[in-house]
Amino acid sequence: MKKELKSLIGLLFDISADLNARDDAPYYLRDYDQPEALEALILYASEGFKIPGDDDDDISMLKGSCGESIAFMWLRKEIFDITAYNKLSKEAQLEIIGLFKANRPDLIKF
Repeated sequence: MKKELKSLIGLLFDISADLNARDDAPYYLRDYDQPEALEALILYASEGFKIPGDDDDDISMLKGSCGESIAFMWLRKEIFDITAYNKLSKEAQLEIIGLFKANRPDLIKF
């Protein structure tokens, strides 16, 4: 059974939660088609987004996980959202490009 969407989004943004659980949240969020799931992943993975008190190394890892999940969602919809992509951190962009190059390089449009 899928975890509740709202709980997963809350977990991703909860700096007091266990890091492994926070890192799992993007992997569960990728299974949702609701816009809120993608919006939350894009927000967290955005360049310059930081929750006060969040550790820089943790942020880097979580942004990469969000990027991977964004890529899976876009691949499922057969889209590459260049506007959203350009707002993302390098960690997220690297994950997205890697998955698109491996699976659907024809969708990459710069």
